[in-house]
Amino acid sequence: MAKVVHFEITATNPARAAKFYTKVFGWKISKWGKQEYWVVDAGPKKEEGINGGIVPRKGIFKKAGGYNAFVCTIQVKKLDEIAKKVKKAGGKWADEGGLVHGVGFMQYFVDTEGNLFGALQPDTKAKMVP
Repeated sequence: MAKVVHFEITATNPARAAKFYTKVFGWKISKWGKQEYWVVDAGPKKEEGINGGIVPRKGIFKKAGGYNAFVCTIQVKKLDEIAKKVKKAGGKWADEGGLVHGVGFMQYFVDTEGNLFGALQPDTKAKMVP
């Protein structure tokens, strides 16, 4: 079995994308040497999850807002606070979000580069009201 170990976000303007994700999630993002690559530290090693990078949009990824191969979902403590931060940082809501029975509350957003991503506020007791 193979496990996802790294993610990459394509961006027309990687510096703008780095600023967006730092503002919204508090990620530590730094340029990697002289290369056009930004390293994303998405949290402490002791926590679940993976780190990644931000790369310039080129080749088949050049079209802004397209070609997300996977939609990454970020676990958050308070979804409503993240939604406000996304808008303030220049992103937008992709849907109205909602309840995922027995999992929590989920919403999709679009970043400043046109990439789709999700945010999940876990709540294993969350369930539909009959």
